[in-house]
Amino acid sequence: MRISRLLDMTTNAAATFEGALAAMASGAVLVNADMTIVYANPVAQEMLRFADPIRSSGGRLQLTQVLAPEQLERAVSAAAESEVSVGRRGVGIPARRRDGTPLVLHVLPLAQRSPRSGAPWKSVAAVFIADTGGQAAVPMDALSVLFELTPMERRVLELTVAGQSSREVANALSVAPSTIKTHMLNLFAKTGRHRREDLVKLAREASLPG
Repeated sequence: MRISRLLDMTTNAAATFEGALAAMASGAVLVNADMTIVYANPVAQEMLRFADPIRSSGGRLQLTQVLAPEQLERAVSAAAESEVSVGRRGVGIPARRRDGTPLVLHVLPLAQRSPRSGAPWKSVAAVFIADTGGQAAVPMDALSVLFELTPMERRVLELTVAGQSSREVANALSVAPSTIKTHMLNLFAKTGRHRREDLVKLAREASLPG
């Protein structure tokens, strides 16, 4: 069940916004635009206490193990600037506990959502820490936000990671091979990688941070 739908369903049975978050089995943290923690539910408080997989530094939320610098911060910044940047369903960021258990941090924008009783509206995003059930899927949405990919660049990256050649990607997207070459060059420039193999490695690292 998607986090946003679960939040709406839980809120219907709770007296306040914080009550809905407190009732969740997943960790939930509300932050403002500069990552200052506005609220953390009981599950998230325990995670912060042990600094696993999240921690508080000067009152600001951070990932204990970082795949790419400022990954979480950029997702929250995108949520603060425009809901369109991450979509109403939010963006998923891969993480791990210290014991290696894979997790996903879902960053959900709050600014444009309908008001709820008791909501601390200084917060611009809700960060949910969810167990992946042992599966660590490639977070293309997170990579898209992190490297500011266009929809076409994201699609080219997805197909490339899936093992398709440039010609196969061109056929799948019904565009000329030269167009795919241009998108690949853009991907290299934005990610700082220089080969197709490096892009595949990047996606794998995003899936299995460690």
